[in-house]
Amino acid sequence: MNVPPPVNAIPRGNEPRAAKQVTTTSADGCPISAYDEGSGPVNVIIAGGGLDDGRGYAGLAGRLTSTYRVLRLTRRRYRTDVPRGGPVDVADEAADVVALARAVGPPCYLFGHSAGGVVALEATLAAADCFAALAVFDPALDAAELPLADPASMLAARQALDERRAGRALEIFLRDMVGVHPAIAKLAKLLGPCLASDPS
Repeated sequence: MNVPPPVNAIPRGNEPRAAKQVTTTSADGCPISAYDEGSGPVNVIIAGGGLDDGRGYAGLAGRLTSTYRVLRLTRRRYRTDVPRGGPVDVADEAADVVALARAVGPPCYLFGHSAGGVVALEATLAAADCFAALAVFDPALDAAELPLADPASMLAARQALDERRAGRALEIFLRDMVGVHPAIAKLAKLLGPCLASDPS
């Protein structure tokens, strides 16, 4: 029986090489890190969605690296190696994207998905001259503008994130904002160790 390869399979001979890390500094002095792979006349910056540190977009990057230099941003919100002085907001992350684009030079294409789509939009608004093209897929809503749950749940989820308890924050999000049954939402805590360094 002839079984086709999975959709995300990369043909033999084109296996992605290990991405190197590129670093620079954001406007507020925060170090920025991105996975850097491929080569070509255009730099493609990927700002990934929530709960992703850049590794989740390796498949997409693998499809682009034969034609483009691809930089998968490790969003500061999901980095455990950078101390936080307070909450991270979209403006901080947009400044990170702009600083990365300026560091690698033009031309830069920018792709953002979900929460990373909002970051990409804000980065483009802040410094349109840095980007030759912009693509966003399914940009997230601003929960502050559209309350999805009781404000106490929003605060509890934010506190859990600030305490580096991503599994607990995901549980609160799923239970109180998405409406998942509490027993099922509690299973999100099992993902805690997979979400950076989470003691949940």
